[in-house]
Amino acid sequence: MLGMFWLRIDRFARRHRVWLSTLWISGVITLIALAADYLVNVVLMPGVTPYTPIGTLVVVLLIAPPFVFTLLRQTEKVREAKTQLASEQASRAALEAANAARNTFLANMSHELRTPLNGIIGYTELMQETAQEEGRDRDAADHMRVNSLAHRLLHLLNDLLDLAKVDANRMTLTPATYDVRVLLKDTIDAVRPDIERNRNRISLAVADNLQTGRADPHRLGQCVLNILSNAAKFTSDGEISVIATSDADWLNIEVRDTGVGITQERQVVLFEPFMQADASSAPGGAGLGLAITRQLARLMGGDVTVESAPSQGSCFTLRLPLIAAEAAAPRRGAQIAA
Repeated sequence: MLGMFWLRIDRFARRHRVWLSTLWISGVITLIALAADYLVNVVLMPGVTPYTPIGTLVVVLLIAPPFVFTLLRQTEKVREAKTQLASEQASRAALEAANAARNTFLANMSHELRTPLNGIIGYTELMQETAQEEGRDRDAADHMRVNSLAHRLLHLLNDLLDLAKVDANRMTLTPATYDVRVLLKDTIDAVRPDIERNRNRISLAVADNLQTGRADPHRLGQCVLNILSNAAKFTSDGEISVIATSDADWLNIEVRDTGVGITQERQVVLFEPFMQADASSAPGGAGLGLAITRQLARLMGGDVTVESAPSQGSCFTLRLPLIAAEAAAPRRGAQIAA
């Protein structure tokens, strides 16, 4: 019974802490003011000024409680803000730790995740070839659809694992000398079926003074491939052009298209994972290609930017050091193999 009584008192005190603190602090200030008034006007300097305790009491009660309440209320707000900030920081740290653990797990499991899927693709191709040799066209068509879906799943898995490797600081860059024109031509050939599926035309222009560079050809090709795939996806009956130039020690690769274009609002989140260039008319995809492209470009010492407007097409510019792997020290998250 007594414990419940004290518990209620404690809850009441917590709920009305500011008001109770205002009361007792104002009471202390009032007593100090009355004591000081008595000490000055009665003990130390009697008769110099009139001793008016009632007037002093009224003045103190008019000034002290509002001032003390305002001060305590502001202090309480600061304390609550600090508590909320500490809670948010703790939550953010926990989320970052969980995200790091997830990325590390995916980076370590890349081989284990890819191997079964590659096995499915291999066996499906074998069954497709067998069905074609035996004249079972219907079975061969079914195997081809399974194989196509497995390749799409493998592509998505590769994107997820690459993104996890970058976030877990386990991405490896392998510098090598490459021919700019050959690399771009091979990349265009790889994505040509997607380009022609939407009845698009593509052109390639490489500056005469631009011949070779040194970087990770595989990752550079992956960046260009992702940008071209995005252009092919959002362009129909249009033009896609790839233009490679150099200024000083930098390589500039522009991919221009006459597609649907991108609004300013979408451009803000365009390079975020799982975001589409046009969410309302996206013809599929997980929205990882451009996010990985920017991550890889920055790991190689460069960046990728976009200029676009709705119904006016887009221009993606991939800008990288021509000899980034040897000229610059590895950035955070990148490991460079000689």
